Amino acid sequence: MRLYELLEQDFPEIKTHDRWKTGKIPDLYDYEGPDAYVDDDDLPPENNPHAKNPDIKVLGTGAFATAYQHKDTPHDVTKGSKASVEPDGWQALFTALSKDKEAAANPYFPRFRSINKFKGNYNDEGKPRQSYVVKVEKLEPYQALSKAERKMLVNKIFNEHGIDVLNHYFEEENRKMHKYIRRKDPTSELFAGEKFAWAIQACLENDTWADELRWQIEDKHFLEAIEFIQKAAEEYNYGFDLHYNNLMIRRTSVGPQLVLNDPLGESTAVESDEEEY
Repeated sequence: MRLYELLEQDFPEIKTHDRWKTGKIPDLYDYEGPDAYVDDDDLPPENNPHAKNPDIKVLGTGAFATAYQHKDTPHDVTKGSKASVEPDGWQALFTALSKDKEAAANPYFPRFRSINKFKGNYNDEGKPRQSYVVKVEKLEPYQALSKAERKMLVNKIFNEHGIDVLNHYFEEENRKMHKYIRRKDPTSELFAGEKFAWAIQACLENDTWADELRWQIEDKHFLEAIEFIQKAAEEYNYGFDLHYNNLMIRRTSVGPQLVLNDPLGESTAVESDEEEY
């Protein structure tokens, strides 16, 4: 039995709620957080029940959504988006996964518990707003990996030649960037695990030598995950955003599992609201 079959679970039904009558849809974004990004088109809610609940902890805020954890459900995370016109990359990811059972079971993707989408009032330009509230498994940050664990994951994903390839190009890129980021040693890392995170990002995003690295991927599930993300980005018109903060870790009985948690960024479509999610 393959690993993804051991991890397989039913992907939750995406439930869509129309709120055209009231015009109000959930907006769980933490607009007052230190990392919040507020756009001119945003309508910050008067009261965010999650942000002010003493039993709920804010785990982090990105450009489009905020993640929360309730003390009574420590193994789950609730991620709530802005009430915005543009769907974000996370929504594109879970929409794509909902249409591909095998990809949804891939261990390199997060496990979703429930997904609720909301449609409501229009903005000043007459475009409908939408939001989502998603429950997903609690994962650990990439930085929680030890040096030994990172080495184990590198050896799991790449063959021996692949490791030589990533070491070579990591040094090459550092030499090119030396005038911007002063490194006396091109093999050095700016933070623990930079090289491995850089290699994962390069497998997805790099257009010059990434094929050479992808050919050396031994882990079939990882290769399938990368190819799925590339396909989803093209289909839904989204850019890539797989930096180390969007890499997470699932602890298992056989060691840490790398999770490509939020690999898609902003929309690249001219009129991205034309795509129905």
